[in-house]
Amino acid sequence: MGYLKETGQLTPEIRTRLEEAIGLGYQKILTFQRPAGGFDWWGSGEPLVWLTAYGIQQLADMSKVHDVDPEVLARARRWLVSMQQADGSWTVVGGTHGETIASLPNPAVPLTSYVVWSLASSGPREPAVVKGLEFLRQHAGEAKDAYSLALLVNALAACDPAGPVTATQAARLAEMATTTDGLPSWSTAQTLAYSTGSTASIETTALAALALGKFPAYGALANDALATVTKGKDGYGGWHSTQATILAIKALIETRRPAPGEGPIVIVARVNGVEARRLSIPESDRDLMQVLPLRDFARDGRNEVELTVEGEGSLSYEVVARHYMPWRDASEGAPPLTAEVRYDRTNVRVTECVSATAIVSYRDPRPSYMGIVELGIPPGFSPMREDFERLMQSGKINRYTLTGRQATLYLGDLRQGVDLTLPYRLLATSPVRAKAPEGRVYEYYSPDRGQVIPPVGFVAQ
Repeated sequence: MGYLKETGQLTPEIRTRLEEAIGLGYQKILTFQRPAGGFDWWGSGEPLVWLTAYGIQQLADMSKVHDVDPEVLARARRWLVSMQQADGSWTVVGGTHGETIASLPNPAVPLTSYVVWSLASSGPREPAVVKGLEFLRQHAGEAKDAYSLALLVNALAACDPAGPVTATQAARLAEMATTTDGLPSWSTAQTLAYSTGSTASIETTALAALALGKFPAYGALANDALATVTKGKDGYGGWHSTQATILAIKALIETRRPAPGEGPIVIVARVNGVEARRLSIPESDRDLMQVLPLRDFARDGRNEVELTVEGEGSLSYEVVARHYMPWRDASEGAPPLTAEVRYDRTNVRVTECVSATAIVSYRDPRPSYMGIVELGIPPGFSPMREDFERLMQSGKINRYTLTGRQATLYLGDLRQGVDLTLPYRLLATSPVRAKAPEGRVYEYYSPDRGQVIPPVGFVAQ
């Protein structure tokens, strides 16, 4: 919303929609703040250090475009300050993926960096920030991985942008980049949000772009890092997970330096040698997403899409292809997190129930903390809410949501070799012959560590 306002693109219609969404989001965030001032995952447990620092960043960003009660931020800041150790650091408090943070090299450095960065960017530089900054200066060399170092540089740049330690660590971060197809990236084994694999790489590269973008000497490198981030976008416009998407957007908004150009750029899209679309983009609109639908020009089999540019400037593009085919399990190999759903029957009379059991298995020696199971609900059937309430009360799941087509279950900690059994029922409400949508099990911050649950056909008569 702030970006659209600054660039003169915030229309009354868009403003109304955004204000409603932000207002609802603000009210929801408040439900997760605990009486002590910190935030926790479900709004019912002990506050968590990393999550509270994350909440402070959300509220500080929101306050730029929406009224935020200053006391809400102040209470969260006071709680974080109260959790500071005598040496100026913040360590694992509560269940903030404790074992995961412990697996990072010197976990106090990335966690303290994140807290100092959050406090420094959301309010005055109080003594706790100064003390935390001194801890980071003394232990800067212990940030061995790219993720910890990117957090460290963001914290140092927020507090002491011209300091010698800041310059040294920024240079280290720049040297740590790896180049693929001419574009830089940074990767790590895990992040504070428990991301791994490609989502961890997106988070780390976005953090590196945010950090290096604050130094003119690394402006070109930061811009190239943004190109890497943009390239990692999925076909739905996001970046696979919430944390990766938030950091990607934050980096793109705060770091992007538009390349100079003169006049409009004309994009010509050809499909199989035939001109399909022509689009003229004025210089003022180069940062806006433009969509060129090409489906009417596609044919069976192989298709070739060619883009040509008339004019000077820099643009990024993405080609997204979608098609339909008979369902098959596209999983390759055995992922660490799997699930199957067993039904006692698939042919019932209306008003009868199908008894189902979802069995979740985890095969990785590393613990998993934020598993999600999406169960497909067939048309003409209704899930029995009391069954999911029972699962939550028994502690097998943390929370659930129900829609007409899907039941989403939020799991607690998962351990290798311990299967989780989740029984529930589906009530046949209408005569129908249909398949349930496919389901899915995955880790919230690393969705590629999961599996698709096959669809199953049902008959109600």
